[in-house]
Amino acid sequence: MEHQSELLLDNGVEIVMVNVELIRCRGRARKKQARWLTYYEHHCKRMQYRDYLEKGWLIGSGPIASAHRTLIQQRLKLSGQRWTLLGAQQIINLRVAEKSGNRNLVKNLICNPSQ
Repeated sequence: MEHQSELLLDNGVEIVMVNVELIRCRGRARKKQARWLTYYEHHCKRMQYRDYLEKGWLIGSGPIASAHRTLIQQRLKLSGQRWTLLGAQQIINLRVAEKSGNRNLVKNLICNPSQ
């Protein structure tokens, strides 16, 4: 497992997929193996962890969950608030742009809300 983790951190998701496929499994374990392979196939382009870390990006789910609470829930769950899906998405876009310091994006979103 440790070696597979190291491979994932070095953009080696395809190698991990081959290694998982080579494991002989039966019964429920075979079904779990198939689910893992399907997961890797669907998300391999998002699992370029070395590249992300080199850019200074976070790869864990904790920061994403925290951002969800502070960027999205905090604004959308205010007392008395009602949102359409489109309205909520526009507020989310604005909050993400504002919190990331991208004022030009905020201006573009206000001027072109369909983007």
